[in-house]
Amino acid sequence: MSVVGLGTASPSTSLLLLWAVPWSGVMSISSLVPGAFYWASSADHFGGRPTVVQVSTVFGEDRDYWTLALLGTDQHAMVTDFEIIEQIRGLHLSLPRIAAE
Repeated sequence: MSVVGLGTASPSTSLLLLWAVPWSGVMSISSLVPGAFYWASSADHFGGRPTVVQVSTVFGEDRDYWTLALLGTDQHAMVTDFEIIEQIRGLHLSLPRIAAE
């Protein structure tokens, strides 16, 4: 089991991840929830290292059109390109506030 601490998604956002991640199993794609965040790994992305992804419906609500948003980038990947490790249930995402003028 690994514990993950503070990570940065991009210069303008920060992710606080404090979660024990069991690396022993892989989740079924059929159990994914739109909008939810997951630990996932792919030999084709991020050098095979586990990374945080978000299930996206930007290309359509039907499960066949779901993709994984690759946090910290403007890219999406096919769900089948990744092994889904575990859903992240304790995620705090801080976005910068822009004051109305």
